[in-house]
Amino acid sequence: MKSLANLFSNEVKLMSRKKTILMLTNFIVIALLVSNALSSIAIEREYNAGDIFTWGFNIEDVRTNTYLDLDLVYINDETDSGDIQLNITAIDTLSKDFEGIWSDDTGSGSPGTYDYNWDDLGDRFETGDLFDIDWEWNYLNNVTVPGDFDFMLNTPYLMWQVFDHSYLIDPKWGDINDAIFAGFNLTYQVESFVNPYNANITYNYTLADVFDNISFKIMGKDTLADAESKFTDTTYKWNFVFDLSGFIMEEYWNGTLDIYQTYETYIVSISLEYSEGGVLQKLEHTTTTLITIDGVQEEENHKFKLALGGMKSATANFATVSAIIGLFTISIAVVIIRRRKK
Repeated sequence: MKSLANLFSNEVKLMSRKKTILMLTNFIVIALLVSNALSSIAIEREYNAGDIFTWGFNIEDVRTNTYLDLDLVYINDETDSGDIQLNITAIDTLSKDFEGIWSDDTGSGSPGTYDYNWDDLGDRFETGDLFDIDWEWNYLNNVTVPGDFDFMLNTPYLMWQVFDHSYLIDPKWGDINDAIFAGFNLTYQVESFVNPYNANITYNYTLADVFDNISFKIMGKDTLADAESKFTDTTYKWNFVFDLSGFIMEEYWNGTLDIYQTYETYIVSISLEYSEGGVLQKLEHTTTTLITIDGVQEEENHKFKLALGGMKSATANFATVSAIIGLFTISIAVVIIRRRKK
């Protein structure tokens, strides 16, 4: 009887163990199925045929010259702003193209076919397209000097290029973030400069030659290693600040020779924001420089803003916006001169 009881007890324990294993197995299978189902849910685009979007843009260039010996300040302020409207007439989800009519403030526009496939727009994320970096030859000292820098993620050079944007993009944020971060390839050769006196000598510069001499914040982080964690499959807002003060140089003629002077301030910043479904919400690009040459302190501020919602959105938070440039310039100059004389 005792051996029979022990046998029964062991059988019960064995069944209990099998039941536990079966329950754990079922739990794991269900968890995996749920996980796969959630990961396979793609973010839906937020634009369809029949949708109409309006973006506003505002461009402002302000140059302030302070004549230190004369106690005089001169300001030149130029602005340009307007609306851009897109009427989507059809979408091809296979080719990821959309047909639409772009129109400006005059209401004129023409139909066309445009790509919203992030991969086809991906060349904008490549290092050679993200950065515009130039070196120049300093003939006085026979050396190369860094003469220009810009970061151009989705940013136009000229006002008419305001149409050349990824206003709508396929919201594959994981792929897009991988592509953007891959653009910060420090080994990439951003400039190749030939010695003007000896064609056999070439100076090759990589992105590291810039980043080793400047400070920056990418997604709020001051190292690429720390910033990498911010580029995720749920990120659709980015910000970048590059401080090249004391690095970039400007050429000027001193009456006898071409001289290179280092910028006291040279800051380039960009913030870019989409909706989760791939509609451009806001783009801001700002360049601020300050340099003092022969007693004249020259400060330049270039601001470009593009925002969904029209011109009111694009002009919001701008320091100064005026339609009467001449009157604006004179009045501000007088105010500053009076302040300096107090």
